[in-house]
Amino acid sequence: MARDDRGSGKGEGGSVRRRAMRPTVAGAKAWTRSAVGGTILAAAATLACASDPSEPGSPQSWVTITIDSLGDTGLYSSLVVAPSGQVHIGYFDATNADLRYATCASSCTEPGSWQTTTVDARQVGVYPSLAIDRSGRLHLAYSNSSTLFTYATCSGSCTSSTAWQLTDVPSGPVLGAVRSRVIEPPAGRLLATHSSLAVNPSGGLHAVLGQVSSGVAYATCSANCTTAANWRIVVVDTTTGAAPSLAVDGQARLHASYYDQSLAHVWYVTCASNCSNATSWQVVVLDRPGAFSGGVSMVVDRADGVHVAYGSGIGNLKYGACSLGCTAVSRWQMGLVQQGGVSAGSLAISAAERRHVVYYDYVSEDLRYTTCASNCTIAASWQSVPVDTPGDVGLYPSLGIEPSGRVHVAYRDATGRDLKYALGS
Repeated sequence: MARDDRGSGKGEGGSVRRRAMRPTVAGAKAWTRSAVGGTILAAAATLACASDPSEPGSPQSWVTITIDSLGDTGLYSSLVVAPSGQVHIGYFDATNADLRYATCASSCTEPGSWQTTTVDARQVGVYPSLAIDRSGRLHLAYSNSSTLFTYATCSGSCTSSTAWQLTDVPSGPVLGAVRSRVIEPPAGRLLATHSSLAVNPSGGLHAVLGQVSSGVAYATCSANCTTAANWRIVVVDTTTGAAPSLAVDGQARLHASYYDQSLAHVWYVTCASNCSNATSWQVVVLDRPGAFSGGVSMVVDRADGVHVAYGSGIGNLKYGACSLGCTAVSRWQMGLVQQGGVSAGSLAISAAERRHVVYYDYVSEDLRYTTCASNCTIAASWQSVPVDTPGDVGLYPSLGIEPSGRVHVAYRDATGRDLKYALGS
């Protein structure tokens, strides 16, 4: 069984409830669809492969397991995969109101291969964002009601609480704010609810902080980041900035997207240099979807092209891509991927440039996976299958691709109140 350093969880008299965590294997026969979101034409009795076997680069079967079943846990997961294939997950434990970490180096469909620990037990840790640098050091940013955000880092073996260094980053001096124009700097203390953390090629840290009391903030640190004074903070937009997602390209340029709850817009912001100066940021409206049904997920490919997926309208999944000059909306190609039922998606791109998205289907209450190799603004180019279906599963999915192309997903089992993991290979 996975090692766990917590005290009592569910059960009477402080006893721990732990269910058997045998893996569930997705079956070998294929599902076929007339189009993404279309009618299932043929299916096996078990969950099935994600694509036509003649198309390389997408999973042919899925295995799902429960990683952590102590208490009410597995919320807001953030997953990264190291070049070695080691899987790292940050997530929130609602029972103890703390930030948790789980990791597996190999054989991750075996529950005993996982180790878990508490990173921060101070009733913090909502909406964590996990990143890994080239040296293998882990970095976490997450919500803290008493400061702008908290930063945690660990190098080496991170499976004990003492291995993590915690730094509360206050708002400090706010350097200004910009949307498409310079505005007056906001007043008052900043508190972030959502965060998205990324590492640039030289190891510098960047975070976009959403739903800040005075707007969308950007924080950066180039060295000695466990010292709060080394973080620089700027407000780049005065919108509410829900569900931000940040990506850094190979030239260390920053790309981020988020949803503006006040105007019902999806924004794209970018900065090439001197990003702690608010006027260095360019901000454009990417879409005006009205209603918003899920988180924004932004990534860059090997050629520094920018890709985004988000919930649009009433349960629709949209995908957009831009290869050059992305501050001009006309340079973006946008398309509807899935119609109806979509919430909380996560996007990744493999080395072969295949797009992978996992999302929660709130109609069927399932975790679903959809993939596309080319012409991805056309719905028929995507192939979609369920990954996990028993009970209410798939909330807060987070997706990672290892160099071999295997797909890793962390997500919430709302029925069991657990953290679950799926491997597609």
